[in-house]
Amino acid sequence: MSPDLEARYNSRLKTRTVAEGCDYGCIYAEYVYSQIYSPLWFWPIGSGSWVSEVEKDGSLIVDLVDASNNEMVWRGLATAVLSDKTKNNERKLNKAIRKMFKKYPQTKFRKCKGAV
Repeated sequence: MSPDLEARYNSRLKTRTVAEGCDYGCIYAEYVYSQIYSPLWFWPIGSGSWVSEVEKDGSLIVDLVDASNNEMVWRGLATAVLSDKTKNNERKLNKAIRKMFKKYPQTKFRKCKGAV
């Protein structure tokens, strides 16, 4: 006996570096002060506070394919920023899959082009 639908999935992990912070704005203050009063010969320039971290973006694509003609009938997509803790990522994955399949089954199927 052959199945009516096949579930095919693809996952992806993408890393990126995010830098956040602020400068104390001393350069701007020096320019404004010199325009109003007189040029400053010394102005303490603060380094501000900057933090960078690596974020991991995870994606999961689930395609349900009609086994008789190899045409995709439904696609679900989930994305999330992942952490370094496996338990948290498992929790996010389970929640994303539950949310994804709340939209299935559709009341009316339409055939999708480009079966995987």
